[in-house]
Amino acid sequence: MKINKTIYPLGLKKLTAIFCLLLLFLATACEQQSAGVATEEQTVDINLNIFLGLKAVPDNGTEQERKVTSLRVYAFHPNGYLDKMEYVENATGLTGNPYVMDMTVFSGQKTFCLVANEPSRLTSVLSSIKNHWDLQALTVQTSDFTFNDPAQGLLPMTSTTSATITSNHTAPVNLSLERAVAKTEIKIIKDKDNPDVVKLKSIQVRNTPDKSRLMENNLLDVSSSLINFAAQDHGSAIVGSTPADTLTLHPGYLFEYHTGVGDPIALNSTVLYTVLNIKGTDMGYAIPLHTIASDAQKHNNVLRNHYYRLIVTVGDGALEVDYTIRDWDDETPWDKELGKKTKNN
Repeated sequence: MKINKTIYPLGLKKLTAIFCLLLLFLATACEQQSAGVATEEQTVDINLNIFLGLKAVPDNGTEQERKVTSLRVYAFHPNGYLDKMEYVENATGLTGNPYVMDMTVFSGQKTFCLVANEPSRLTSVLSSIKNHWDLQALTVQTSDFTFNDPAQGLLPMTSTTSATITSNHTAPVNLSLERAVAKTEIKIIKDKDNPDVVKLKSIQVRNTPDKSRLMENNLLDVSSSLINFAAQDHGSAIVGSTPADTLTLHPGYLFEYHTGVGDPIALNSTVLYTVLNIKGTDMGYAIPLHTIASDAQKHNNVLRNHYYRLIVTVGDGALEVDYTIRDWDDETPWDKELGKKTKNN
């Protein structure tokens, strides 16, 4: 019986083995690169110092406005793909300023994105995020939160920060959360020279979006989704002319909304519609929320993580509105003097 036998030279076996190893290396490298990992990167254990806005100043908000019960941290590669995500929650609130979190990432340039107090509707989506642009595309709605209810729910907070992580990184990475909504406050007082009887009937936020991007620096077209909050009925509260008689109101937390330059206000700009009874006649006033931009012009914009504080002085025949608008975390005290005519700014 004849047996056919093929004999491979030893050199060919070696070449075949080397070729297979090379294919395996290339496949591994391609898999890493498709996930955004450069083959020369190394894993690094880092500490994150996450500041929750817990500055010891009254302007930084109430305890409820600072509270964080859930925190999600993403680390993205330069090409936008996810490196690592960590999640922590505590029903009574995270403690520490800063809150310290450990994370293991690949070395190199990173974009860290924070999401705090996420709505339950988005939890499964946020858990499966694989790249930066999918996170940027997410939107939130007023129905996702209860922060404008009398019981006051938690405020959404986010931030995005870039940092370079070296292979021997030891210094903590400092990150800060910012509120994803604006806060409004209005004080109403009568000018000391106004002899008329003035009463506050109601105040209402009009033309505010019912949705927004979750993350910052990524505006959403909300022109077709504007709503009016329910009017706050104040009966016929007397508006006095001394600081002790000042009526202080908080019309609500607002999603960001940019409507451009304009004074008088642009169509559909967010306003605080205030109804006053002056000498027995009800009169309505649409008070815009202005910001002053770097071009020194008034913009009818509502900016996230900003605190809009207005003083309305009811004069004889006219209202004067003084604006103090700043970053919510700004520690500068509110130094406006009540009961005197002031200049809008």
